[in-house]
Amino acid sequence: MGNINDRHHPEPTASTLNPNPYGFPKYCVIYLAFMVLSLVASTLAAQTLHRYNKLVTSCVCYTMYSFFVCKSIYSLFRTVILIMMIDQFVAHKSSWLSLDDNHDVGAFRLIGHPSAADPKYPPPYTFKIPLFIGDAALISGTYWMLVMVVELLRLVKTTVDRGVVNEKRYIRIYAWTNLFVIVSYLIGSFVSFAPSQEVGFYTTRFQTLLVSSGIAQTIVILAVTVAIVYLNCMGLKNESVECRVAQKPIYVRLKRIFAIYLVTTLPYVVLGWILTIDPDHTLEYITNIPDPLIATTNVLFAASAALLAFVLVANQQCVLSWCRVSDDVIQQIQANEAPTDFPVFVNTDIESSSALWGHLGNVMHDAQDLHDTLLRELL
Repeated sequence: MGNINDRHHPEPTASTLNPNPYGFPKYCVIYLAFMVLSLVASTLAAQTLHRYNKLVTSCVCYTMYSFFVCKSIYSLFRTVILIMMIDQFVAHKSSWLSLDDNHDVGAFRLIGHPSAADPKYPPPYTFKIPLFIGDAALISGTYWMLVMVVELLRLVKTTVDRGVVNEKRYIRIYAWTNLFVIVSYLIGSFVSFAPSQEVGFYTTRFQTLLVSSGIAQTIVILAVTVAIVYLNCMGLKNESVECRVAQKPIYVRLKRIFAIYLVTTLPYVVLGWILTIDPDHTLEYITNIPDPLIATTNVLFAASAALLAFVLVANQQCVLSWCRVSDDVIQQIQANEAPTDFPVFVNTDIESSSALWGHLGNVMHDAQDLHDTLLRELL
């Protein structure tokens, strides 16, 4: 496959400017619909968490908020990219995009890989800038998901926060680390795009993003898997609620994250690694893989942000009712929630929880005294 060279633009063929026989880009339109859905869901989730972050200082809440902000940015700029691609397909001519079945079903996966028989000019900066912003948001969102998994696992083990001062300190550490990751990715990308390289600007971007995103997504999948296995092996997944054993809410949340990543992200990552192994033959791989399979992986990944917003932030009973889920399923979800009529006090390291002692100090002192008195009377 021929590569694009920024210094020596290839001469466009007749099909570059003449009407292309390829029809309506149905796959790009499907991807666009799911990207818009994820954009709306991620934005609403980020707004909800932003209001909550004003009341509570927590690494878990902050990382979750940052994750959905990154997903909102990613979905927004991928939506812009898809609209620009659809416009080229509808116009039946393009000087920078190969208008064929591979680039319709592959969408932004194949940006930077024009057809060997149809060389193209480099895309305009109005296309490159949204693309690179989306790439950076994808890497950043993956980082925040990894931090979220680590924080949830720590919270299951300790059951208390670090206190306001330490929570703010860790938030700053995570934020600066995220900035370092993004800057390192951008610097590494542009260094590999140096004019001295034999490959072109856009083709190298394709390879760099696939490798970086593949590594990051694989690490997150492994981290969630390790967290689930660890909690199961250490017996930390259950707790006693109203004299019955139930799974901890945080463990349930980790399980849902694992299930969503397993269904939506793992197929996307596996296909990405296949395309990364031999970039010179990417178009051959795309041609040999059935279009419905490629489209399914892209659709699932595009919808992953909406699914995560549903299980992590949304009022699930409301959404399930709106989706006309049976009452039996909704009642089962309600049965797994913590009791509200007769709350149970748990004798734990309350003094480490700054939120409880800072806002309800006297109440918690009285609750602790009542707990100790009841224990003495029972003994």
